[in-house]
Amino acid sequence: MAGAQAAHLKPYQGEDVSVGIWLSAVGPNFVNDYRWFCGRECDAGTFTSPENDPEELREMWADLQTCGDPCGCS
Repeated sequence: MAGAQAAHLKPYQGEDVSVGIWLSAVGPNFVNDYRWFCGRECDAGTFTSPENDPEELREMWADLQTCGDPCGCS
């Protein structure tokens, strides 16, 4: 780890757990936003798309660049 606070940060098994524990010290505000949904369904406005293989990500990126919709161009 690099940075001025590296000595104060402890690594945990998963990055999501580490980030959650680190952020708990700052008291972040919880915002419930459907665009952070972690399901496999594709939505043009989503912020996440979990569990994709590299080829699926390349296809989604190409569709986003082509028509603005990562879920596919009609």
